[in-house]
Amino acid sequence: MKRNLTAVFVIVLATIIFMVAGRICFLFINAGLSSECTIKELLCTFIYGLKLDITVTGYICAPLFIVLLWNLWLPALKRGVIKTYLIMISVVGAAMLSSNIIMYQYWGFPLDSTIIQYLKTPSAAFLSATWAEAIKSIALFALLSFVMILLYSIVVKIYKPSRTSSGKYLWAIILIICCGVDFLAIRGSVTASVANVSQVYFSNNNFLNHAAVNPVFSFLNSLTNADDKGEQYMFYTEAERESLFSKIRGEKSNNTLSVLRPGIENPNVILIIAESFGTTAINHQIHSRCVAPNFQRLKNNGIFFSNAYASSFRTDRGVIAILSGFPAQTTSSIMKTPAKSRHLPSISGALQSKGYHTSYVHGGDLNFTDMSSYLYGTGFDKLTGLKDLNLSAKQGKWGYKDDIMADYFLDHIQKQEEPFMTVWQTLSSHEPFDVPDMGIEDKMLNSMAFADRSIAKVVDTLSTTDIWERSIVIIVADHAYAFPYGIAHSAPERHQIPILITGGAIGVNEVIEKPVSQTDLAATLLCMVGTSSEEFIFSRNALGELPTFGYYVFNNGFGVVDKTGVTVYDYTQNKVIEGTESSSRMVRGRVMLQTTYTQIGKL
Repeated sequence: MKRNLTAVFVIVLATIIFMVAGRICFLFINAGLSSECTIKELLCTFIYGLKLDITVTGYICAPLFIVLLWNLWLPALKRGVIKTYLIMISVVGAAMLSSNIIMYQYWGFPLDSTIIQYLKTPSAAFLSATWAEAIKSIALFALLSFVMILLYSIVVKIYKPSRTSSGKYLWAIILIICCGVDFLAIRGSVTASVANVSQVYFSNNNFLNHAAVNPVFSFLNSLTNADDKGEQYMFYTEAERESLFSKIRGEKSNNTLSVLRPGIENPNVILIIAESFGTTAINHQIHSRCVAPNFQRLKNNGIFFSNAYASSFRTDRGVIAILSGFPAQTTSSIMKTPAKSRHLPSISGALQSKGYHTSYVHGGDLNFTDMSSYLYGTGFDKLTGLKDLNLSAKQGKWGYKDDIMADYFLDHIQKQEEPFMTVWQTLSSHEPFDVPDMGIEDKMLNSMAFADRSIAKVVDTLSTTDIWERSIVIIVADHAYAFPYGIAHSAPERHQIPILITGGAIGVNEVIEKPVSQTDLAATLLCMVGTSSEEFIFSRNALGELPTFGYYVFNNGFGVVDKTGVTVYDYTQNKVIEGTESSSRMVRGRVMLQTTYTQIGKL
């Protein structure tokens, strides 16, 4: 028994070393962020991260202590059984560690159950990666698996599959004590607080906190608590929440500035949802050359919102924020729940009831993230996606490139029966940014320039047709991109997007500088065309008299921007991580977050 107990202790040590090795790989592959930190800060990620490393090790080794107790009284389990278990642990652990390392570059938070929402269509879920990144990911997974399997295979040879013949009761007491210690390791504390992600947070730099987080624990913990977020965000009683939300919402009214040209009724609505078209990227200049010169020109004609904020960081959440005026959730996506998403209000549904013909065009897969079910369920007559297109042009990783789809969309518009609402969702300015060379070395910025040219082609061409005079043309990003590189995913600048309302039907040129939310577009548009926005409870008419504010969420937190300042609150750390703890902004953020989940429960 002494030999077998030694084997388990060595497995404990090997497992912790495995977790530490994963953290080393994380810091090395994310060297761009690691290089900005001091050696002391990087070492702290290992010291603080050890808490959850030990917790995960406790879970892994708990069955082994039970095996040793089994061997006291029953026929000993064969070495092959232990080895098979450890091989499974190696493969699953390596998959989680490597996924965390690769996905962090795109998402900016540790691996959690969010990834499951995008694996229903696995081929599309990994289209963001280049071949080089895919090979790197596979190689990393293979390396971690191989090293851990090899290490476990050596250690497991210490184990001797034999029943203990003497001193059973003494060994039983020893093993029960070991199980108790293991339970404490799993629990993570002797106090009322149990193991949780925030235990390893130690810095104002969230990259360091995320490096300290054990991705295996983060994933499994978020998976078991996936349905508890609504409960976590219950800050007020229902009566208090309803009263506070009513004040934030204000009195719904169709009153708006007169922005349509005289005589315009039921204007066509042409909406372009620009992939990742964030403000910081498209405003960037390289040697005095703007990345998106066409948009800089276009925004001078119409109503331009210069201080708008996307609801979240993913397309599925951005599309619902735009079309339904419904805020994103912190760690989930309502689009992934068709039974609920189809009950959301939608611009398309509101206009359809007014006699509009509605359509949606996308050069990629509309089944990704259950988008088709949402679009059909909320009022679109016709969807055109990758499976419906049979174009002679070469496809990119996500589908047909924006320049090809610009021509298709222009032709599509000409065929629509008026009045109509049609949407084009672009795709080329998305990782891996496989677009033609626009003369910009940076691949991401190059793709923004390509999208800018394609979008401008649609607008400029339309402006020469008679449809232009009877149409509202809207350009809005689904979300922004993390640029400048290394920017915190919780930062307000990370979520800034442009919103431009132009077209021949618009009779004013104006720049709106006050903070607005992406969700405000729905009420703003519907009020412009004289349609009620009463159903869109989160959406506020940005051209009306009510004060507006920018609101967005990130992984387990929110940001609120108003004319007085910024408040960014992280619930993992339970503190303000940027700006000041303004009581009014805190109330707005909490009420918006709680009401989001309250409404989801009612759908």
